[in-house]
Amino acid sequence: MKIALISLSDEGARIAARLAEHLGACDLYLHTAVAYPPAGLKPAGGYPEVRRFDRICDLAKELFPSFHRLVFIAPTGVAVRAIAPCLRNKRTDPAVVVVDVGARWAISLLSGHEGGANDLAIAVSNILAAEPVITTSTEAAKTILVGIGCRRGTPAEQIIDAIRQALATAKASLDQVRLLASADIKRDEAGLLEASRQLGIPLRLVSSEEIRQSTLAFERSDFVQEKVNLPAVAEPAALLAGRRTRLLLPKQVFPNVTVALAEESAHPLPKVSHLREVTPGDPRPSGIPSRRCEAFGRNSRREGGKLYVVGIGPGGPLDRTRRAEAAIAESQVVVGYHKYLRLVADLTPGKELISSGMKEEVARCRAAIERARAGQTVSLISSGDAGIYGMAGLAIELATAERADVAIEIVPGVTAASAAAARLGAPLMLDFAVVSLSDLLVPWDVIRERLRALAAADLVVALYNPKSSQRVSQFHEAIDLFQQHRPAETPVGIAAAVGTEEERLMLTTLGNVLTEEVDMRTVVIIGNSMSKVVDGWFVTSRGYAI
Repeated sequence: MKIALISLSDEGARIAARLAEHLGACDLYLHTAVAYPPAGLKPAGGYPEVRRFDRICDLAKELFPSFHRLVFIAPTGVAVRAIAPCLRNKRTDPAVVVVDVGARWAISLLSGHEGGANDLAIAVSNILAAEPVITTSTEAAKTILVGIGCRRGTPAEQIIDAIRQALATAKASLDQVRLLASADIKRDEAGLLEASRQLGIPLRLVSSEEIRQSTLAFERSDFVQEKVNLPAVAEPAALLAGRRTRLLLPKQVFPNVTVALAEESAHPLPKVSHLREVTPGDPRPSGIPSRRCEAFGRNSRREGGKLYVVGIGPGGPLDRTRRAEAAIAESQVVVGYHKYLRLVADLTPGKELISSGMKEEVARCRAAIERARAGQTVSLISSGDAGIYGMAGLAIELATAERADVAIEIVPGVTAASAAAARLGAPLMLDFAVVSLSDLLVPWDVIRERLRALAAADLVVALYNPKSSQRVSQFHEAIDLFQQHRPAETPVGIAAAVGTEEERLMLTTLGNVLTEEVDMRTVVIIGNSMSKVVDGWFVTSRGYAI
């Protein structure tokens, strides 16, 4: 069945030529004022034949009875006015898709199911790396997106079997699936295309560049990066194929195939209650009480949105505060390091997630501020307490520097030192200090002098970030400084991944601590002259008479 491609502009002509190259049998209709062929564009199959028109309404009357599929590269309003007089019956009217001249959207406008406009919109979006817009009610009821990665040459039967197994694991069915999704490098993957055809489910191809630039939370794979120059395929394809998605089933590995499931929220975003004016003493309708701080030159209610900077605790859900959970529940957007987003996955269904990796704190913070500036309620999450080696200070400094008129609220969390101390006993009962051994932002010479002073001051000291894969010698040097001032039998507690399934606790001494395993998820607490081990508990005595 031939497709009529219709454009009123030079930009649209370029898009039409691209579509004609990939869609197959097409007739190209251009307004008489449009230059053709487009400068700088050389389709592999040559330029398609062009027919000219003066009035788009007259052209629509001519094409409606003779074509089964029409693609307008024009404003939606123009297309609607052109086809309106021609509409007769949904079972006989042709499929109509509208593409904007920026090639950002492919809109299924007419005969989505009966005429195939939904499938055509997806095919067009795959060619242009555009976003398909499909509004038929049956599609809105389908909320599952199936992300697929596969080895070259994998047969359709194997792909279909993997899809069925993944759906069974998630207790879902094919009837709930709106789209299959993969990376655009799989455009010509015969087995994947055939699986889509056999299942009767459209295949959405997500651009490789979009996957590379995505800040969504998904598992990265060194193997996939090496093979196809992408951080992953199945999970990001599923998440990026829809709107307001969350990962329903992480990547499942089958022979030659990987499958991940995402779920798309079909519901509108919650009402933005923070646009309501709040006066002192006026309770908020939901969420977390706001504070007015005019004495410090700021007000927790601004014209923009709201930014919560949330400490989520050391990792386990039982160590999260109710205030932290309430802030995330109120938020429409949650921003964080991708591993931390996984720790709050139970709180984020239906929310937009923005994630990134280590050393990208400024970019994360800026993204959170920009969403709040746009009027949304945003949670920027940190592990532990956001104000202790977290994102709180950066958020305030960056918002001030960029004159961002948004309300900011810092939500405290259980910091790693107190969580570790509670699991080990009560080592922080007297004056103590917390020091990070990471020298990414603070020079090691500065850290060394602080450690030297603390070791001599007989304070209990909690060491954060004691070792990384590239940074080993600093921990040894730190222990050496303490050994110069404290006895070898001084108690030392080691707590790693507190509150998670990987939690590991160890009591040792200053003389033996270097033989124990520590990493970036470990807190090392070094006792002082009042510290001791009592019945297996690490305790620093306050001097009570017992």
